[in-house]
Amino acid sequence: MTSKKDAEEDRLRILGTILELLTVSILVIVAVLWNLPNKDLGTISVLTIIGVLLFFTGLMLSHLPSQN
Repeated sequence: MTSKKDAEEDRLRILGTILELLTVSILVIVAVLWNLPNKDLGTISVLTIIGVLLFFTGLMLSHLPSQN
């Protein structure tokens, strides 16, 4: 049986993985926007900052150490 704490850790790891996958899609959008002839640098920089923050948050959540 898994305890409540193990189930919560599993949910946090899944959430971290989802955040990492969301970040990949945001950074693909940034790459597409960067290659457009009329660049909106404000939008690109905001999306880049959001993507980086989501990536590191997801990375921390998905690689949580197990508490025994």
